[in-house]
Parts: sequence; structure tokens; C-alpha cells
Amino acid sequence: MGLVDLKENNDSKKIKEAFRKIKEEMDMLLDGINQNTNEIESNYEFLCRLEEKVDQVNEKMEKIHLRFNEIEESSTNPEKIDLTYEEKKVFLVVYKYSNAKNFITYSEIAKKLNIPISMARFYVTNLIEKNIPIVKKYRNREVYVGLDEEFREKQAKANVVNINETITKYI
Repeated sequence: MGLVDLKENNDSKKIKEAFRKIKEEMDMLLDGINQNTNEIESNYEFLCRLEEKVDQVNEKMEKIHLRFNEIEESSTNPEKIDLTYEEKKVFLVVYKYSNAKNFITYSEIAKKLNIPISMARFYVTNLIEKNIPIVKKYRNREVYVGLDEEFREKQAKANVVNINETITKYI
């Protein structure tokens, strides 16, 4: 073996060593890529599950929104409103003696029902709390009350507050 053979053998070892190092680096890079791929896949699966949950939340929100609209609609357009006998009498006076142009005062309600003005105020407040759309106007420091025209029509058509003949006798 000559000097040339030793040099070629030495060069070949160096080349093999260099390739081995390159192979090790490539294997490390491949491991890194595989780990990143696994992480990307798990993130994708997580995002898919998250998207399903968001869709479920959206469905529930739509149901809640629809239910809320039903409740809101029923509160603004109730089928029947329960009033006490005295509240019905006050309602009937307001219904009968007021219209879109002319409203009635608490003192006029009190006179027609032969009750104190404070009781007329009390019953009108009760009507408002029970979602009867009473409209108030103020003129010369006096309060005038009337019934919302839409509700007046609804009462005329559907008798929402359940006025019967026994109450109409007194008014």
C-alpha cells in the first residue's frame, strides 16, 4: 500500500464521516418535522372540536334568541291580563272616558268611581305594572291618563282584561 492508497483511504473515511454527520443532522431534522407534523395534527383536531362546540353554542343562542322573542312578544301582546275588580273598574273608566285626543285626570276617575284621588293613582299605577299601556300627559301641572290606541283596539276585539257585565253596570 502506498502513500496514495493511504491518502485515498483517509479521504474516504473523512467523506464517510461527513456523510454520517449529514445523515445524523437529516435524521434530527426529520424527527423535528415529524414532531411538528404531530403537533399540527393535534392542533387541527382541537380546532375541529372547538368549531363543533362553537356551532353548538350558536344553535343554543339561536334557540335562546327565538325563545326570548316569544317571551317579549307575549309580554307586549298578552292574551289575558288578570286585574282585580277595582282595577277593572278604573280600567273601564279610562277606556270609556279617554281617547286619542282627550285624556282623563285622576280626579275625574275618582269622581266617576266615588273613590279618593290617591286610590285612583294607586289603581292606575297597578294597571301600568300589569303591562296595561297607560299613556300619561302633563298639562298645567295636572296628570292626564289615557289608553294606548293599539291596546284600546285589542281590548275592543279580544277583551284582554276580561271586562264583564257586572263591572259595566257601575260605570
